[in-house]
Amino acid sequence: MLWLPLALCSAYSNRYLRCPEEAIDPEQLQLERLKIGWSQERVASELGVDVKTYARWERGVQAPTAATAWMLNQLFRKESEEIEERLFEEEERLLRERMLALPSEPKERGKLTRDFSGSLFRVNEQLLEPNEFYGREQERSELLAAVAQEGSISIVGPANIGKTWLLTYFSLVAPARLGGKVSVGYVDAALPANNTVRGFVKEALKALDEEPFTEWNVNLEFFGKYVHRLQEDRLVVLCIDNFDKLAQREGFDRSFFEALRAMGQRDMSFVTASEKRLVDIVSTSTQSSHFFNIFKQIKLAPFTRAEAREFVEDKGMRAGFSRKEQEYLLEYAQDRIGQ
Repeated sequence: MLWLPLALCSAYSNRYLRCPEEAIDPEQLQLERLKIGWSQERVASELGVDVKTYARWERGVQAPTAATAWMLNQLFRKESEEIEERLFEEEERLLRERMLALPSEPKERGKLTRDFSGSLFRVNEQLLEPNEFYGREQERSELLAAVAQEGSISIVGPANIGKTWLLTYFSLVAPARLGGKVSVGYVDAALPANNTVRGFVKEALKALDEEPFTEWNVNLEFFGKYVHRLQEDRLVVLCIDNFDKLAQREGFDRSFFEALRAMGQRDMSFVTASEKRLVDIVSTSTQSSHFFNIFKQIKLAPFTRAEAREFVEDKGMRAGFSRKEQEYLLEYAQDRIGQ
């Protein structure tokens, strides 16, 4: 956060020797002084030097000794920490005032006195609004761009990394972002209804059809013909979550994946989510179908520091967290994921 003696006199580290002028950054020196709101006179007074001498340091005409640079660092660090502490205390005071201003509710035995239905932190819940999706800007753009070109995408990442939410986010925004008429269906392969090929086809038809589907004598051939007719006036996209499960079930063989590949090349796009790469989660015989060649892979990793900060600051502000609490959440998350 603050520059150190090492930054002021990198060639001499913390030894008390005179620093060459080129080792001092006058602009950084001035910036650190302005950050704490001090005048040149006050800094000079605290150091016990003439204000003209200090002014020459900021102009780059003269350089302080390493010992003086160290004293400057300690001075700025101490004042900056005190300013930050005062800001924290003020935020907490305002938060307490807001909490006291909230209307009190009578407590009834056996009933919760706090409403949790509108929790800001959605854990193991569905994504209902696109604006609740944070981060993943590059992944979002890649996904939308690929499908706009009628391509297929495979989202890969460990459990609880956000694959399902990315699929759901896509299904919520695709109609508006892709333009024209779009049919987006979502199928969770982990559900028992998808244990068989026929069951999977029924679920896919229900997901894609805008009207209740009444024809139940269906198979993979019927599905292909239906999608072919559907794509004549719209873009058709089928999202398959937990794709790993399909390859683990009997009946989902090479012919099944070859049929999907043919539909993906001609009539529709697929967006799949799985913990492993598509090529790694199927049998050897299925790999030879070349089903996986039509996919572009997007690999999800934990949030970057910037993405995590955006999430914590937005949610924290809405939840009334102080800056200290927000910083604690960031550090806690960083410790958990080791980044």
